[in-house]
Amino acid sequence: MITETDAGQWGSALSLAGSVFDIDSAAPLVSQLLDAKLIEAVAYGQDEIFPAAVLFARTEGIIPAPESAHAIKAVMVEAEKAKQEGKERVILFNLSGHGHLRRLSVREYE
Repeated sequence: MITETDAGQWGSALSLAGSVFDIDSAAPLVSQLLDAKLIEAVAYGQDEIFPAAVLFARTEGIIPAPESAHAIKAVMVEAEKAKQEGKERVILFNLSGHGHLRRLSVREYE
């Protein structure tokens, strides 16, 4: 179980099954792709992902999980780049889960 602080940050984690909730690590396959320069890593803060998450929720009807909100922000940045360059692109991302348990964070953001 992972808790959430009043500010919407990760709180204490109560592990029920070993490293199931080890959210601070990177998957070996992703690390290999990054090392091989087949993917690019980007990072966004919560102040940048919340607007993306809210827009996605309003347009798609799905409240994204925080992890997915980071991907949504990256997709929006890439789509804007393509638009400015006049290029048509297909952009795929993984919507890893819903954010129904994190509704308080989004509500406090708005």
